Amino acid sequence: IMYGGHITARWDSRLCMAYLARFINPDLIDGPPGNEIVGGVTLPLTRSHTETMAMIQESLHEEGPRMFFMSPLSENRARASEATNMFQNLIDVMPRNQHSGTTADVQDSSIAFNGAGVFEDDTGAITAQQSAMIAMLLGAVPEPLAVGDVVDRLGNEMTPFQHVFYQECERLNKLSDVMRTMLDEADAALRGAVTMTTEIELFIDDLQGDRIPLKWLALWGETKRPLAAWTMLIADANTQLSSWAMDLMNPKAVNLQCFFVPIAFLTAIQQDTALRLNTELDLMALVVEVTKKVPAQIDLHARDGCFVYGPSLEGAVWDTTANCLAEVTNKDGTPMPVMTVRCLPLSKIDQSDCYACPMYGTTSRHNTYITTLHLKTRVPPSEWILRGTALILDGAH
Repeated sequence: IMYGGHITARWDSRLCMAYLARFINPDLIDGPPGNEIVGGVTLPLTRSHTETMAMIQESLHEEGPRMFFMSPLSENRARASEATNMFQNLIDVMPRNQHSGTTADVQDSSIAFNGAGVFEDDTGAITAQQSAMIAMLLGAVPEPLAVGDVVDRLGNEMTPFQHVFYQECERLNKLSDVMRTMLDEADAALRGAVTMTTEIELFIDDLQGDRIPLKWLALWGETKRPLAAWTMLIADANTQLSSWAMDLMNPKAVNLQCFFVPIAFLTAIQQDTALRLNTELDLMALVVEVTKKVPAQIDLHARDGCFVYGPSLEGAVWDTTANCLAEVTNKDGTPMPVMTVRCLPLSKIDQSDCYACPMYGTTSRHNTYITTLHLKTRVPPSEWILRGTALILDGAH
């Protein structure tokens, strides 16, 4: 974003400096021919104001990603997001049958309140679709993890990794308990065992609209996933935590998407290394090496650091042959290969040929920033800054 006044946001400042370095550049005038003033438009050798104005009218194309040195696919991503939001809004404002949750003509609705707190249709039967949906979701709620047994086996001294996984177990247990309680209440209301309240109606409406209920979302954190995809992620998180609870060892490859607080695990890598080397934490930093493997190909623990996966890449792709960032050609938001994340003293880190790539929780970015990882590049980092290249943890689903 280019704007007047002081820039206080870190990433806004970096982007503004990249544009200024591109535009306020003597090479645009004195350098070799072919320098672009904007994406796809070279500097013309006009001799008068009239010629310059004519060039602007004839040569400058409509505003789009290319003009701002971005990937053409970035507009596709933005348009797809706008379309998704538009159709979701249309669905939300459609009149719904209070009992079935399907769109209906309000005048033709024959829903009646039976006096016992249950909405009934013409036949007086409770909607089987809603009951089946709630039964399916109840079956998907993870069983409580045995955190008490885990505490007994961990003892008084826990490693940074054990702290993180134990806290994740507690968070998942709390979320599972809230999910199960709300689903049981909705099921009881549909059966007529308790009064159907407005809160329960809104809860059922969220479920039928494939939306994550707000109380569940408050415990998990921001996500763009629909309810069905999110429940699959919760199942993956339960599998990862159950595996850890069995032997109290990190998985061979850790799925960062399955964490309530993913930065906690990355910080644990730093803390663990600092403790082993007896070094101050602020003198260490994370280093990333991207492998050529997918998670299923990881059969051993990393010799140093941890294997992690989950983020996808927007604004670029990862070239496994050249082992560096590359221009997007046909699809944006592709998953990254498994990465080795380890921690080294600052004095031993060379990031001169790397792009400082921010990692965000969702495609909306803004307040979902997690951390910054340095990825190899063969072009100046400013190229990826202008393309808005970033890792998205909740992007591919």
